Amino acid sequence: MDGILRTINTYARPIIGTKPINRITMNDWWDIQKLMIKRGISNRTINIYFVYLSGILSWAIDENEDLLNEHPWRKRRRLKAVKYRIELFSLNEFKAIVQAAEPHCAWALEMAYYTGVRPGPTELFNLQWKDIEWTNNRIGIHSTKSHAATFRWQYPDIDFMDKLKAKYEASTKAYPDCPWICSYKGSRITTIKRSWKHAKETAGITRRIRLYDIRHFYITYALASGADIMELAERVGHINSKMIVDVYAHLAKDLQKNKPLAIPSLY
Repeated sequence: MDGILRTINTYARPIIGTKPINRITMNDWWDIQKLMIKRGISNRTINIYFVYLSGILSWAIDENEDLLNEHPWRKRRRLKAVKYRIELFSLNEFKAIVQAAEPHCAWALEMAYYTGVRPGPTELFNLQWKDIEWTNNRIGIHSTKSHAATFRWQYPDIDFMDKLKAKYEASTKAYPDCPWICSYKGSRITTIKRSWKHAKETAGITRRIRLYDIRHFYITYALASGADIMELAERVGHINSKMIVDVYAHLAKDLQKNKPLAIPSLY
């Protein structure tokens, strides 16, 4: 429901928000699609958003014939989904960005790096201190993304859990009423895109690196290190392992090339 409402408010309302439903035409969809493309939305996601919006028009036909006689977008064809093209950043590049970032941004980047969560309001900025089980060294991820599991456990590195504990004690002392793990002066963070861009510029990183690439980095290296595919899919919130295999398997294989074979050491 959140995804549908975001699609309506972000893309449909600016184009057809005040237009009578029986005057909506195919050109209106092309304008909506142009807006999506302008904002960098992938073909696959545009196809999903079309289903959201088209379903509303279908309802107008099926449930109330007085509203609409025929679907104005019936001739629209699905866009060909482009295969994922992911270029991983290097560890040194990411370290440089973290060091150049403002403290609240740097901390959010570390959280994303060690948990592999989606770096946005659906997961990363949805994390709260109460979601942590200190005795079991795990964090509960409550995801609001429509196709992902609503809840899952993640088990970060033990050293990072120690740092997380120290951060918790400092944060709750300074801002006792702030429940959010990623916050700025006691208030919840909803985006760090501007801070991320500034940190990259300060670090001298000119090539295209997106916030979401932190998640790609996490999944790829976990897979290359021998993580079980099914367990990895569960930890990062994929409904099955297909996405892991289709998108990340070849990247993980590339990481494993040109390395010594894992034979027992004599030393």
